[in-house]
Amino acid sequence: MIEKKISSRSNKEFLFLKKIISSDKFRYEQKMYWLEGEKNIKTFCRVGNKNLIQKIILTEETKSILQENFLSGINADILVLAKDLYDEISLISTYFKVGTLVTLEKLENIQVSPTQGNVIYLHNIQDPGNLGTILRTCSAFNFTQIWISKRSVDPWSPKVIRSSAGYHCLLKIVIFENFDDVFKMSCKYKLQTFLIDTNKEGSSLLTANLEGKNNLFLFGTEGKGFPVELKETYQFNDTLSIPQNSMVDSLNLAVAVSICLYESFRQNQ
Repeated sequence: MIEKKISSRSNKEFLFLKKIISSDKFRYEQKMYWLEGEKNIKTFCRVGNKNLIQKIILTEETKSILQENFLSGINADILVLAKDLYDEISLISTYFKVGTLVTLEKLENIQVSPTQGNVIYLHNIQDPGNLGTILRTCSAFNFTQIWISKRSVDPWSPKVIRSSAGYHCLLKIVIFENFDDVFKMSCKYKLQTFLIDTNKEGSSLLTANLEGKNNLFLFGTEGKGFPVELKETYQFNDTLSIPQNSMVDSLNLAVAVSICLYESFRQNQ
């Protein structure tokens, strides 16, 4: 474990950090992402693989109050940033200033293996807070894979990772080039496909049979929902809607996903 102090904005390692945080393309090239915050890092270390942590970034003040067991089992170099430099890259406001660079394991659809549980697919989701919340919810309700369209927000962006609270590491996140590949994959592994319709069309989620661990739940983007052309082109096992007050147009996407995942979880208890 090597420790290095950085106080200059022109330092190459500091500039590298800034680019990892700000650039999707650079993250993929370097195969690293930014995980920040005491609680999120502790969660990652508890449920994930500590060996994926490549560097620990903190301030001198944080280092002085850091509990020895916080970094127990982590074999990574340490960068000690001047407080103003850390504040420049940080996305959260806290006295405990610590972040990590973690190995990014990007999976394409050709790397999908037979599922060990139910799966969800998100089509062109754009809000990082929604995606992070969904990742956390998937982990809570025993979903092991999440499939995402290529045009969605980057699942390893700092805002997504922060919203997932460190539980993203329990999931296999798979990026699909197009929906045709999603449909073919669902057929290959004989998944039951359920389109969740935000326009309140289809059968009630609460009366649907969701037992078993071979279900694929499909969700559209915020606002527009699932594309009409895909609904017309592909045949799904069922279209489901969430019963709600008729005066409310729709639910937030992360809320809708949470309700569906919980109902699936409940039926499989």
